[in-house]
Amino acid sequence: IGHKIEIVPDHLDIPLRQGDRVAATVMLDGKPLPGTTIGVLSVKQGGQLGHIDEHESFHAVLQTDAQGRTELPLPERGWMVYLAEVVQPDPMEGVDNRYISTTLSLWVQ
Repeated sequence: IGHKIEIVPDHLDIPLRQGDRVAATVMLDGKPLPGTTIGVLSVKQGGQLGHIDEHESFHAVLQTDAQGRTELPLPERGWMVYLAEVVQPDPMEGVDNRYISTTLSLWVQ
């Protein structure tokens, strides 16, 4: 779509089924982003979406490979939310970091 950061599935076989996996690439400025951490949250689980370093709120935490690729698990039925986040130094004086994040939501049957 062309957003700053995106989680882009290769292909979605609808309906998505519990236990399946979805191959995807995390992109930053249209280029694959290796070594990106992805938080996995089940909405049924009642967790909260926070920064990636707040691992306790996620169902699972994944890492992209050298090509920015990963497989997104579909462990539960209902809404699954995937959060990818990049932390960069911020050029603005008095600001330490810039957080750039995106989410992908998938309905699992």
